[in-house]
Order: sequence, then structure tokens, then C-alpha cells
Amino acid sequence: SFRNLAGKASCAIPATNMHKPRLYKSTNELIIPNSNFYYSNLTAGKTGFTTNAGECLVSSSYKDNLELICVVLGCSKNSNNRFTESKKIYDYGYENYLIKNIIMENDVGTQIEVNNATATTRNLDLLVNETIPALVQKTDDTFSKEITLNKNISAPIEEGEVLGKITYTAFGIEYTTDLIASHNVEKSKVLEYSVFAGTI
Repeated sequence: SFRNLAGKASCAIPATNMHKPRLYKSTNELIIPNSNFYYSNLTAGKTGFTTNAGECLVSSSYKDNLELICVVLGCSKNSNNRFTESKKIYDYGYENYLIKNIIMENDVGTQIEVNNATATTRNLDLLVNETIPALVQKTDDTFSKEITLNKNISAPIEEGEVLGKITYTAFGIEYTTDLIASHNVEKSKVLEYSVFAGTI
């Protein structure tokens, strides 16, 4: 794949009936181990140059479960700025941001009381259906939370039934997962008996 190829400092192409063996070396100094600009977290990168765009580098890096993509354009020719600037951007990203689990699978998202349920099953925890990871600032990991419940929730309810959604917002990005019933909720027979008794 291109990603795999763009992550190599060099690659060799064996001889064919049309050509001798060939060795290609990357022009991306961040990926070359003995380079002064080597960046050990880099996973791939592609250099480029046009008169209008100058020297450019598009690259990716992975550290502490966080993958970053960096695009540097408009650097002076033969200045190596595209490498030094990319390293600065990556360092800034890893020093200031991280991937954090906002809430974990099976955590209690909210609690409700179910209408027409038995006394022993009416209090119901709504569990988060899946873990929500999000990109957050290390100094500010606050989120807004919104819970949307299905209309007319009433017994009977089966464990694992989807009863709503929970949405967290961080840096303008919404992360949503279902809220599910933590246990079976049984329908109360008291109301049925009183209605039946009233018809006698």
C-alpha cells in the first residue's frame, strides 16, 4: 500500500529482464534513522515541490494511541524547514492533546423510573452501549452532555433494549452512543387488577 511504501526510508526493487536491481531512498528526512531530522514516531510521509507551493511535506505520526497528520507547505527551497516545522507541530500536538475515553461501555449514563412497572424493577439504570473515545486538550477535558430518551417508555422492557441516546460534545465534535436497559423491567399487575375489579 502507499502508506507502507511512504513509511520506508528506502526500498529495493530486484532485477528484471528489463532492468538491473534498483535502490530508492526517501527524500523525507524525518523517516531516515541516521538523519539529523529523524522523528521516531513518524509512520509515513511524502515530500513535494512546486514553484507556487515551495517545498512541502505531508506526513503522519503515531504516539500514545494518538495519530496525527501534518501538512507543511511553502517552505524555502533547500532550507529543511519542512522537516523542522513538522517536528515542532508534532511535538505541540503530543504535548497538548490526547485521546481520552469520555465514558466506558456499561457505565451508567442516566437513571429513570419506568411507568407501570413493578416496585422491584421500576428503577432502571441506562447503560452506555459502547466506549466513547475523543480527542481532548490535556488542560481542558470538559464536555457538554445531552441525553435523549425514547418517547413513552413503559414496562415491559427487556435487558439490553435501546431506550435512548447519550451525546457528548468536545471541540464542536459530537460523540453519540445508545443507552440500553440494565435489567428486565416487569409490568405491574396492580393496575390491571384494579381495572378488572372496577368492571365487576
